[in-house]
Amino acid sequence: MPPRPQLSVLDYAHRAFVWGCVGLTAYGCLLTAHGFTVRFLRRQNPIPLPIDQIPTESSPFQPDEPQISQRPS
Repeated sequence: MPPRPQLSVLDYAHRAFVWGCVGLTAYGCLLTAHGFTVRFLRRQNPIPLPIDQIPTESSPFQPDEPQISQRPS
């Protein structure tokens, strides 16, 4: 078995950079796949978002004339 070549600091830095790029690319692919999956599932069965549950002005739970509190001076 031939001896392994001696690697320099630049070789290790290059390997770390390449593996970092591979990892970030894989992470980006996972996030993209997750986004498409969530979009597909929401189109199949829409999930009510919290912003849809905020009472509006026509809601019976709010008074017609909102009370404005005055700060004592």
